[in-house]
Amino acid sequence: MNSRGKSYGTINYEDGSIYEGELMNGIPNGMGRKTYPLGFRERYVGQFINGREHGKGQTTYRNNSFVAPGSAGVVERVDFHAGLYENGMPHGKGNRVWNDGSSYEGDYLNGYLHGKGKHTSAEGKVYEGDIRDNGMEGLGKITYKNGEFFNGFFLGDGRRKALHGPQRSQMKGLSAEDLKEIQKEEEEENAALGGNKRRQSKQRQSKRRRMKRQSKRQSKRRQSKRH
Repeated sequence: MNSRGKSYGTINYEDGSIYEGELMNGIPNGMGRKTYPLGFRERYVGQFINGREHGKGQTTYRNNSFVAPGSAGVVERVDFHAGLYENGMPHGKGNRVWNDGSSYEGDYLNGYLHGKGKHTSAEGKVYEGDIRDNGMEGLGKITYKNGEFFNGFFLGDGRRKALHGPQRSQMKGLSAEDLKEIQKEEEEENAALGGNKRRQSKQRQSKRRRMKRQSKRQSKRRQSKRH
């Protein structure tokens, strides 16, 4: 390979990893493939910038064999992440598939599941909504395998809170965006209700004042007639 300018070649690293692909001044830049002999990563194929995984790419992980419960033996399944990378870590939109059949599609931040996403468990439970530091936190919904739904807020510590309103957690067919609209409408309704209560209270106070003034006038007329 050429040591300067654009070229194509192979680099053998001290840790045993191997890069093969486009180079700029002897450094991985452009499309390439890197294999890792140790650790949980097996290989990365995609874009590189200044020697780091950066841009579009796919990482295949080493634990790609899975013993399914009740199965007679080992079932080979793919374990990978495909999407955007920044400085060697998933960052931006991405798809992750684990060897047990669970999956994630959505946002990443510095290697963490973070932002908006959809996670499907191996048992078929689906979560759609806010994700923070690899966990469900914020507004979202869970769809269970039997078809039941839970819509509400996830507090990040295992607790969750249903949206206000009758049977809100039982409503079906709603997306996370729909839930935000519902929450906004309920807040507006509550604010309007509070305004109506204040107006009704003022109306009752005004009525009591009118009745009191009318009672005083009637009392004065009766006293005048006696005299």
